[in-house]
Amino acid sequence: MICKHIHNHLEKYDILTSFQHGFRKAHFCETQLLLTVDDLICSLDQKIQPDIAILDFSRAFDTVPHELLLGKLGHYGIRGPIHNWIRAFLNNRRMWVAVDGESSCIARVASGVPLGTILGPLLFLLFINDLPNVVSPGTTTRLFADDCLVYIERSGLAKTKLHCNEIYQR
Repeated sequence: MICKHIHNHLEKYDILTSFQHGFRKAHFCETQLLLTVDDLICSLDQKIQPDIAILDFSRAFDTVPHELLLGKLGHYGIRGPIHNWIRAFLNNRRMWVAVDGESSCIARVASGVPLGTILGPLLFLLFINDLPNVVSPGTTTRLFADDCLVYIERSGLAKTKLHCNEIYQR
């Protein structure tokens, strides 16, 4: 119920970045791939070299700082009882490892979104939602859950980026 309520809020206010294609309705790995290939083909058609970096966030879901995430949730308008419920959901979590009948000591979980939950991936998306806004101007960001592709067109000449449709209409 909480996840659905948050999704409705995010859709109503168009909060999730269009560059995120993971864990979202009508956004798939294939949609990200099509957009990226289209961008790269346009660059090549214009004889512009795209510089590309593929980023893999190591243990991304495990390293989300709770207080920073909660601050972002408040910024996105997720406040009041739902915010308090999520705070309780994240805080005071414990974990242990069991292998072949032997268990480790119980340890406090100080960061991360719970894996294996419906809400965890959505909380992660909200945590990285502003990433496309903080990269260098002209850089395109494509996100699929915790995978990130960034690229920028490099040219020695001053240029105006044309939309692909404009190029094909010429």
